[in-house]
Amino acid sequence: MSAHSLAALAEHLGHRLGEGTARAYQLGIRRAAAELGLLPEELIRRALAGDPSCYEALLAWATVQETYLFRNPEHFELAAAHARRASGEGRPWRRAWSVGCASGEEVYSLAHALLPHAPGLKVVGTDVSARALEQARAGRYGAWSFRQLRPETLGWEREEDRWCVPARLRAQVGFQELNLAAPPVVAPLELGGPPEVIFCRNVLLYFAPQPAAALLGSLVEALAEGGLLVLGALEVPSVLPAGLERLAGADGCAFVKTRPPVQPARRPAVRAGSVTSARTPAPPDRVEEARRLAGRGQLREALAQLEGSESPAGWDLAASLWIELGEPARAQAHLQRVVSLQPDHLGAHLRLALLAARQGEAEALEGSCEALRRLIAGRPADEEIDSGQLRVGYVRSVLSQLTPGWKETGT
Repeated sequence: MSAHSLAALAEHLGHRLGEGTARAYQLGIRRAAAELGLLPEELIRRALAGDPSCYEALLAWATVQETYLFRNPEHFELAAAHARRASGEGRPWRRAWSVGCASGEEVYSLAHALLPHAPGLKVVGTDVSARALEQARAGRYGAWSFRQLRPETLGWEREEDRWCVPARLRAQVGFQELNLAAPPVVAPLELGGPPEVIFCRNVLLYFAPQPAAALLGSLVEALAEGGLLVLGALEVPSVLPAGLERLAGADGCAFVKTRPPVQPARRPAVRAGSVTSARTPAPPDRVEEARRLAGRGQLREALAQLEGSESPAGWDLAASLWIELGEPARAQAHLQRVVSLQPDHLGAHLRLALLAARQGEAEALEGSCEALRRLIAGRPADEEIDSGQLRVGYVRSVLSQLTPGWKETGT
């Protein structure tokens, strides 16, 4: 199949087309074509022209549908703790949204975790694949969806070789088809209002930089004030959108939507000759001014502030901005300057590893992962790094996903 066809499909879905993505697409397209008895090029052409059977087959085979119940259980424990706290404060949660829910395991996991603290909660899962949503609505899962769990401990009932979602959970969930690459992306109408919690895990990392940033902004806009957003370990943005704050002690994956900043009242200008003389403000620190501009979404203006910077902090921030602007090579160059001057800069090595993974650069990825392994060896999981923004436990989580099968010796 041609590179043009692959690019057209990736553009339609908003996905980045790196080396790994291209291979996955090619394999999925061949399997979907074989299912329908078509040549791959014909399958893509028909799918993009709107043929529902071809389009759905492509989605089923060419998109990642890997999920299982209570994947990363700490995320559900965190959500449950926030729901319990909100209920105790007299503002019970009523709405939860699972973005990219695939076959529905995340939706039912959220319902199971949150309902004890939010009895009237509605959980809606959305996905681009109608076939995956059919499986989700059926609510019947095999042993692979439970992994280390015992279904009977969850109150599920067995039917032959499948376990069925209990009625008490089914009554609280719903599913809706949604293409995240087709704006506007808004919360499902079935929720009836802004969700207090959004799970969007391992979704953004498949998108190209600009669609990923736009999607994250849409999720923040949809989230209720004070609500919780949970992302996957490999897709935490380098620069947070305005109105989003990292949640302390959550391994870098959870965020809270804050109130809009209050604009300070303008002070009247002091006239010449008045008793009180006006002071000329000191020029702001260039890095701090760049952070302020980046927080307002003015990324290019922030980079202009950092031009000619000779500090590792400036290079590190510039790298984050270039990542958000979809310029990985420039980001890598700045991060390499950081680690050349500060070889133990854990945050810079982490960003280099993530960039290498996204670019399919195996040798660079192994080098960065080796540096990370060395730097976290023997350090406690709750130790803060990167100016308190991340913890060692988060780095271990990222390493386990970047290099499956890795286990730190002595842990």
